Amino acid sequence: MADIAFIAITIAFFVLCAGVVRLCDRVIGPDSDHVLVDDEHVDATDAEPVGAAR
Repeated sequence: MADIAFIAITIAFFVLCAGVVRLCDRVIGPDSDHVLVDDEHVDATDAEPVGAAR
């Protein structure tokens, strides 16, 4: 019975987390305009050597 309670609590936790994320998206807006990497504007000359590759 403890296993079922653990699984139910775990599922409820993740459902609650997903609900909070959706609520935050409604309040402050989604991150759709934020791009982590823009492949069109990446230039090979912009890269700096890292570590021992100097």
